[in-house]
Amino acid sequence: MLNSTLFAYSDLDGKNLKKIPVDMISQISNIKDNIFGLAIEHGDNFSQTKLIRANNQQVRDTWSQMFDQLNNPSTISKPLMKGTLRKKRRYSRRSISTTFELDKTSLNFVGVDGQSKEILLHNCRISETEKSDNKFIIQDGGRTHEFEASDSAQKKEWISKLNIVIDHHQEGEVSFSPDQPFGITWTNNTVTAVAPNSQAAKAKVEVGSVIFKINGKKQSKDPKKINKVITELKKENKKVMITFLKPK
Repeated sequence: MLNSTLFAYSDLDGKNLKKIPVDMISQISNIKDNIFGLAIEHGDNFSQTKLIRANNQQVRDTWSQMFDQLNNPSTISKPLMKGTLRKKRRYSRRSISTTFELDKTSLNFVGVDGQSKEILLHNCRISETEKSDNKFIIQDGGRTHEFEASDSAQKKEWISKLNIVIDHHQEGEVSFSPDQPFGITWTNNTVTAVAPNSQAAKAKVEVGSVIFKINGKKQSKDPKKINKVITELKKENKKVMITFLKPK
């Protein structure tokens, strides 16, 4: 098992589960072409090496690619847009200037309480108020978020980028058996790799899909929390139903 925080492996008989935090892994290297394994140098002692044997070279290469993606800074998603908007508070109705970051799934900001907040955009709708002003609305189910841009050009740009994100995703639910590897790697809550012939590959989960819900409960972008939920369900031998926001 590999996610953005933890690599876990066991003996061939499935016993003696071992766990290595990803941030302790300093280097990934293939030993020889005819040895189907991964050499992993980790921890404070850089001379220590773990050899993880895969079933075949294709599997070895898949694991190597997954590690490379986790350790490659270029895989870290950058905001699609960042800027200051005035947002009307829900109860006081006062407008507060706030910095917002738009990524490929949500609009993110820090609330007046200092807590990070997000508006998941996959199921939202954008509407405008009077054409003469710089206000627009994001409707999220029964919730309405009211914004005001500094000018018409900024308003037009925000609406355009928001609609791109909204139109880009659709929901899809996949049932994973707890006694088999899922075959997905994720950074934050975004799938970065899918192992060939795995449960995820057979269900056509795509790189770039976002883990939105697990067994009906919305998930944060914290990979540790996502992994904890999945681990607990697997311990209880329950099917894991993951709802993905998958790219069209």
